[in-house]
Amino acid sequence: MPVTRYILDVATDEEVVITLDDGSRYEVAGDDTPTATLWYGSQKARIMPSRDKVFPVRLHNTSTDERVRARRIDP
Repeated sequence: MPVTRYILDVATDEEVVITLDDGSRYEVAGDDTPTATLWYGSQKARIMPSRDKVFPVRLHNTSTDERVRARRIDP
């Protein structure tokens, strides 16, 4: 079942890392970085499964109706 969280931060160093309000962090797939770099804090993201084995999560920004593939980064 999808879970919805608020985006706290979108860091754009070597890769794009999205931090959600529960402290979880997700690295965005390289070809989805142009989309994710336009996201910002206070927008909502729905966490859903993806069929991609390398990036098994899909983050759906419900504010912009955009989706990116991602993988959770362990703390």
